[in-house]
Amino acid sequence: MSAGLDEAQAAKDGNQLAKIAVGLIGLNKLDTGIPLLEKAIAMGGLKRPDDAKLRLGLAQLKSGNKAKAAATLKGVSGKEGAAEIARLWLQIGGAG
Repeated sequence: MSAGLDEAQAAKDGNQLAKIAVGLIGLNKLDTGIPLLEKAIAMGGLKRPDDAKLRLGLAQLKSGNKAKAAATLKGVSGKEGAAEIARLWLQIGGAG
């Protein structure tokens, strides 16, 4: 995975890095996945940036960082449902 991670970090956009980060988060490797997803979002050029922010907020919530999760989830917008899901997680996740 190291070669794939190196390539993703050197890419012109954060799409591949976001995929790796979401996979790590799914494996409950939050300490590794969260910073990678933050970096992917900062790199820009994501096909679905609001989905990435939503996943980041949920991971932050899962890690116990409610303040950071609230800030991330409040920044989710878009017209495809991500904003509504983020608002729900703010209510039920105790991050709001």
